[in-house]
Amino acid sequence: MTQRIGPCRYLAASKPRKEREEVEFYRCTKCGRLLTGWPSQGGQPHCCGQEMKRLIPGGPAERDILDYEILGGPNENAVRVTWEKRPEWLYLETFRGGQLIFPDPRDRKAVFALAGKDAYAYCDKDPCVECSFRCKHGFILYAFWAEEGLAALPLNRISTASTRGGYTTKTPSQSQ
Repeated sequence: MTQRIGPCRYLAASKPRKEREEVEFYRCTKCGRLLTGWPSQGGQPHCCGQEMKRLIPGGPAERDILDYEILGGPNENAVRVTWEKRPEWLYLETFRGGQLIFPDPRDRKAVFALAGKDAYAYCDKDPCVECSFRCKHGFILYAFWAEEGLAALPLNRISTASTRGGYTTKTPSQSQ
């Protein structure tokens, strides 16, 4: 049987590395316009005749209101995000850049499709079992709520096999 190789598959033998600095977010306090960029672009952005406010992560307890699941194996993969309270927007920072989604008010989830280096997968488990290879380690999920602010959730969970054959999810700080 021939293995199918999808158009989004990343064929390198090693995990890619993050190619950029962390993204910065700015919001206009008058009109609400959002601007994303990287520090190397320089200068403080302006909108409506004033400096835009830089959004710093520190919003709600991320793991309490946001959750994610990595779907697919080496050929197609995606990050599905679910929430308790719908954010105004979500941004997934990846190895090569990022994606911005404005969730539909009727939805309780959003899906970020991945391709190229961002689609790197060590195995073919679907959904991802969040093993020690942590294929998406380096990705950061950002969510913004007008009242609560900006939250950042690194995609760095590790699951360990339990005695009953299931999986227990741990963050790296819990597993040390």
